[in-house]
Amino acid sequence: MKLTEAFSAVVSAGDFEAFAEFLADDAVLHQDGGGKRPAAKHPIHGKDKIVQFFTAVKKTASPLQHVELVRINGLPGLVIRTAAGIETMAFEVADDRIVAIYSVRNPDKLRHLS
Repeated sequence: MKLTEAFSAVVSAGDFEAFAEFLADDAVLHQDGGGKRPAAKHPIHGKDKIVQFFTAVKKTASPLQHVELVRINGLPGLVIRTAAGIETMAFEVADDRIVAIYSVRNPDKLRHLS
């Protein structure tokens, strides 16, 4: 959960450059917005591109209301609440680096968290 806690702090502070040290060079970001919330249409491959994506998104993101550390499908993760809605992020970790981020923004899949 150490990496998840670090990512939670990064999300709260909005400093994604600092988070790069926790990502594997070949990390992948998967997002699901279900066509109802903005999300990357295709997986984003590579640490640098993931950091660029999160840095760009933070410029238009709704302010955070609450970030909660949880387990999602057995993986360490976060439930993130903003004025725009709820999203989850689960982290696949190998060799003390995040190798995949699974982000669900689709409100239909997150109703049970409301």
